[in-house]
Amino acid sequence: MPPALTISEALKDESCWHFAGTHSDEGWTCAWVARRRGWGDDLLLQRPSQPPLVVAARVKVAGPPVFIKDGGFAVVIDGALKVGNSYGNIGNFVVEPAKGETMRGSIRWVGDAFLVVVKRADGRECLRRYSWTSRGDFDEVYAASKGGTIGCFDAWPGSSAVALVHRLANAM
Repeated sequence: MPPALTISEALKDESCWHFAGTHSDEGWTCAWVARRRGWGDDLLLQRPSQPPLVVAARVKVAGPPVFIKDGGFAVVIDGALKVGNSYGNIGNFVVEPAKGETMRGSIRWVGDAFLVVVKRADGRECLRRYSWTSRGDFDEVYAASKGGTIGCFDAWPGSSAVALVHRLANAM
Protein backbone atom coordinates (compact mmCIF):
# COMPACT_ATOMS: atom_id res chain seq x y z
CA MET A 1 0.00 0.00 0.00
CA PRO A 2 1.42 3.44 -0.95
CA PRO A 3 1.94 5.98 1.83
CA ALA A 4 -0.94 8.36 2.57
CA LEU A 5 -0.83 11.83 1.07
CA THR A 6 -0.02 14.73 3.35
CA ILE A 7 -2.45 17.65 3.60
CA SER A 8 -0.10 19.85 1.57
CA GLU A 9 0.08 17.23 -1.20
CA ALA A 10 -3.68 16.72 -1.28
CA LEU A 11 -4.51 20.43 -1.24
CA LYS A 12 -1.60 21.89 -3.22
CA ASP A 13 -3.93 23.12 -5.97
CA GLU A 14 -6.49 24.64 -3.59
CA SER A 15 -6.46 27.94 -1.77
CA CYS A 16 -8.74 30.28 0.13
CA TRP A 17 -9.11 33.93 -0.94
CA HIS A 18 -11.22 37.04 -0.44
CA PHE A 19 -12.54 36.45 3.07
CA ALA A 20 -15.18 38.86 4.42
CA GLY A 21 -17.38 38.82 7.49
CA THR A 22 -20.10 40.76 9.25
CA HIS A 23 -21.62 40.49 12.70
CA SER A 24 -25.25 40.73 13.84
CA ASP A 25 -27.25 39.77 16.94
CA GLU A 26 -27.39 36.22 15.54
CA GLY A 27 -23.57 35.93 15.24
CA TRP A 28 -21.00 36.03 12.46
CA THR A 29 -21.78 35.64 8.76
CA CYS A 30 -18.74 34.89 6.64
CA ALA A 31 -18.00 34.57 2.94
CA TRP A 32 -14.87 33.39 1.15
CA VAL A 33 -13.63 32.05 -2.16
CA ALA A 34 -12.29 28.51 -2.56
CA ARG A 35 -10.00 28.53 -5.58
CA ARG A 36 -8.87 25.35 -7.33
CA ARG A 37 -6.37 25.30 -10.15
CA GLY A 38 -8.10 24.39 -13.40
CA TRP A 39 -11.53 24.55 -11.78
CA GLY A 40 -12.28 28.19 -11.04
CA ASP A 41 -13.66 29.87 -7.94
CA ASP A 42 -16.46 28.78 -5.62
CA LEU A 43 -18.03 31.53 -3.51
CA LEU A 44 -19.12 30.21 -0.12
CA LEU A 45 -21.42 31.86 2.41
CA GLN A 46 -21.82 30.72 6.01
CA ARG A 47 -24.59 32.11 8.20
CA PRO A 48 -24.51 31.76 12.01
CA SER A 49 -24.95 28.14 13.18
CA GLN A 50 -25.27 26.85 9.60
CA PRO A 51 -22.92 24.90 7.34
CA PRO A 52 -21.21 26.73 4.45
CA LEU A 53 -23.30 27.11 1.30
CA VAL A 54 -21.82 27.36 -2.21
CA VAL A 55 -23.63 30.34 -3.74
CA ALA A 56 -21.64 30.48 -7.01
CA ALA A 57 -19.56 27.65 -8.48
CA ARG A 58 -16.86 27.58 -11.15
CA VAL A 59 -16.83 31.36 -11.62
CA LYS A 60 -14.23 34.14 -11.52
CA VAL A 61 -14.58 36.16 -8.31
CA ALA A 62 -12.71 39.47 -8.52
CA GLY A 63 -12.58 40.38 -4.82
CA PRO A 64 -14.18 39.83 -1.46
CA PRO A 65 -17.93 40.27 -1.12
CA VAL A 66 -19.26 43.23 0.80
CA PHE A 67 -22.21 42.86 3.16
CA ILE A 68 -25.03 45.38 2.89
CA LYS A 69 -27.59 46.65 5.35
CA ASP A 70 -30.43 44.21 4.61
CA GLY A 71 -28.32 41.12 5.30
CA GLY A 72 -27.46 40.60 1.65
CA PHE A 73 -24.10 40.86 -0.04
CA ALA A 74 -22.57 42.16 -3.26
CA VAL A 75 -19.62 40.80 -5.22
CA VAL A 76 -18.02 41.07 -8.67
CA ILE A 77 -18.45 37.70 -10.43
CA ASP A 78 -17.38 37.09 -14.02
CA GLY A 79 -16.87 40.83 -14.55
CA ALA A 80 -20.36 41.91 -13.39
CA LEU A 81 -21.65 43.36 -10.10
CA LYS A 82 -24.06 40.85 -8.53
CA VAL A 83 -26.10 41.14 -5.36
CA GLY A 84 -27.34 38.21 -3.32
CA ASN A 85 -29.98 38.14 -0.62
CA SER A 86 -29.53 36.97 2.95
CA TYR A 87 -30.19 33.37 1.89
CA GLY A 88 -27.35 33.34 -0.63
CA ASN A 89 -29.46 33.62 -3.80
CA ILE A 90 -27.64 35.71 -6.38
CA GLY A 91 -29.47 37.67 -9.01
CA ASN A 92 -31.97 40.06 -7.45
CA PHE A 93 -29.77 42.91 -8.70
CA VAL A 94 -27.13 42.59 -11.41
CA VAL A 95 -25.16 45.32 -13.15
CA GLU A 96 -23.69 44.05 -16.38
CA PRO A 97 -20.91 46.26 -17.73
CA ALA A 98 -21.32 47.86 -21.17
CA LYS A 99 -19.80 46.11 -24.16
CA GLY A 100 -16.00 46.14 -23.91
CA GLU A 101 -16.04 46.99 -20.19
CA THR A 102 -15.33 44.80 -17.16
CA MET A 103 -15.64 45.31 -13.44
CA ARG A 104 -12.70 44.26 -11.34
CA GLY A 105 -11.47 44.00 -7.80
CA SER A 106 -13.15 44.76 -4.54
CA ILE A 107 -16.29 46.78 -4.09
CA ARG A 108 -17.48 49.01 -1.26
CA TRP A 109 -20.97 49.68 0.04
CA VAL A 110 -21.39 53.36 0.89
CA GLY A 111 -24.83 54.35 2.11
CA ASP A 112 -27.09 53.75 -0.87
CA ALA A 113 -24.47 52.95 -3.50
CA PHE A 114 -21.69 50.55 -4.51
CA LEU A 115 -18.21 51.71 -5.51
CA VAL A 116 -16.41 49.50 -8.02
CA VAL A 117 -13.43 49.80 -10.39
CA VAL A 118 -14.38 49.45 -14.06
CA LYS A 119 -12.02 48.97 -16.97
CA ARG A 120 -13.71 50.92 -19.74
CA ALA A 121 -13.83 50.01 -23.42
CA ASP A 122 -11.15 52.65 -24.13
CA GLY A 123 -8.77 50.79 -21.79
CA ARG A 124 -8.86 53.38 -18.99
CA GLU A 125 -9.85 52.44 -15.47
CA CYS A 126 -12.36 54.43 -13.48
CA LEU A 127 -14.03 54.28 -10.09
CA ARG A 128 -17.82 54.28 -10.42
CA ARG A 129 -20.62 54.75 -7.93
CA TYR A 130 -23.66 52.60 -8.79
CA SER A 131 -26.91 53.67 -7.17
CA TRP A 132 -28.83 51.11 -5.11
CA THR A 133 -32.03 53.19 -5.10
CA SER A 134 -31.95 54.12 -8.82
CA ARG A 135 -30.71 50.72 -9.91
CA GLY A 136 -28.30 50.78 -12.78
CA ASP A 137 -27.57 54.52 -12.59
CA PHE A 138 -23.95 55.43 -12.01
CA ASP A 139 -21.50 58.30 -11.97
CA GLU A 140 -17.75 58.26 -12.41
CA VAL A 141 -16.01 59.30 -9.23
CA TYR A 142 -12.50 59.18 -10.68
CA ALA A 143 -10.84 58.21 -13.97
CA ALA A 144 -7.23 57.02 -14.08
CA SER A 145 -4.80 58.60 -16.52
CA LYS A 146 -4.21 56.81 -19.82
CA GLY A 147 -2.28 53.63 -19.07
CA GLY A 148 -2.67 54.16 -15.32
CA THR A 149 -4.48 51.91 -12.90
CA ILE A 150 -6.51 52.22 -9.72
CA GLY A 151 -4.65 50.03 -7.26
CA CYS A 152 -7.02 50.16 -4.30
CA PHE A 153 -9.62 52.44 -2.77
CA ASP A 154 -11.85 52.94 0.23
CA ALA A 155 -14.70 55.22 1.23
CA TRP A 156 -16.40 56.39 4.36
CA PRO A 157 -19.95 54.94 4.58
CA GLY A 158 -22.62 57.57 4.03
CA SER A 159 -20.11 60.12 2.78
CA SER A 160 -18.80 61.29 -0.55
CA ALA A 161 -15.18 61.05 0.67
CA VAL A 162 -13.09 58.53 -1.29
CA ALA A 163 -9.40 57.71 -1.00
CA LEU A 164 -7.61 55.76 -3.74
CA VAL A 165 -4.23 54.79 -5.09
CA HIS A 166 -3.65 55.84 -8.71
CA ARG A 167 -0.64 54.26 -10.33
CA LEU A 168 0.61 56.25 -13.30
CA ALA A 169 1.43 54.50 -16.59
CA ASN A 170 5.17 55.12 -16.26
CA ALA A 171 5.43 54.32 -12.55
CA MET A 172 7.87 51.65 -11.46
